[in-house]
Amino acid sequence: MKRLCVFAGSSAAAAPPHLAAARALGREIAARRIVLVYGGGRAGVMGDLADAALSSGGRAIGVIPDFMFEEGLAHPDLTELHVVGSMHDRISLMAELSGAFLSLPGGYGTMEELFEALTGAQLGLHRKPCALLNVGGYFDPLLDFLDRARADRLLKEEHLALLEVGRRPGPLLDRLARLEGAARRRKTPAPSGKSPLAGGKVTVYDRVYDVVRRVPRGRVVTYGEVAALAGIPNPRQVGYALHALREDEVPWHRVINARGEVSLRAEPGGETSQRRLLEAEGVRFDERGRVSLERYGWRPGAAGARGTGRGRSR
Repeated sequence: MKRLCVFAGSSAAAAPPHLAAARALGREIAARRIVLVYGGGRAGVMGDLADAALSSGGRAIGVIPDFMFEEGLAHPDLTELHVVGSMHDRISLMAELSGAFLSLPGGYGTMEELFEALTGAQLGLHRKPCALLNVGGYFDPLLDFLDRARADRLLKEEHLALLEVGRRPGPLLDRLARLEGAARRRKTPAPSGKSPLAGGKVTVYDRVYDVVRRVPRGRVVTYGEVAALAGIPNPRQVGYALHALREDEVPWHRVINARGEVSLRAEPGGETSQRRLLEAEGVRFDERGRVSLERYGWRPGAAGARGTGRGRSR
């Protein structure tokens, strides 16, 4: 497991046991040379988590919404800090940069992030393991609630099993690493251009795979366009599917946002980026770091043409 996304509270008034657990987790992450991906804040549980990882020689990538950054809430000493436009963009980018999810104690925001990750796994939009570090029984009431949902037939047993729970960082990280590795090994390229998902009904994963694998070298397509071509109502689902597809022989780097922008990717062996992969294919960026969708955009049947005829300019 190379990168771990940790959800955590930002309250400066967090109980001391929660802060201590965050520091212990941060040290353990650093010791294992796992890159921490988190919400970018400097205070509370998340702040102590990042402090511990960094002071132990680890790396920490923060993702924070612009309004929080402008209020001075960002951690000042991170390895990388991404400032995004919304809370939704925050969770999407944290998910893209990570191979697994773990939640420390927190409030509404932490629970929203955890359940979004779990829902994505439940729907088959990604295969990344999800876990709780149950500090001092903090999550016991939540686990009781989930057991009740299962008992009332509102949550299937196999979906309840998507959530790993542990009380100590080391053993929980061991389990996440095994699960994350197993998920990656399952993502082998399928023969003859078929979807990696064999059999069963056609899923979002299948549809995104079918569109993205056809994007030719030197072309780009937006999340919204992939969604439209794949018949998916929500472009955010495309992002979740791409998280799972990235380990396959699928040109995930050719999918960009509607403004023509890309995001840095932390990869084994050093820093690389989606931009560099595109530039190696002849795609050029303007002074704002954006791709011209009019020049490089792709639509099926138009792979040989420079322009798409959509009348867009960037």
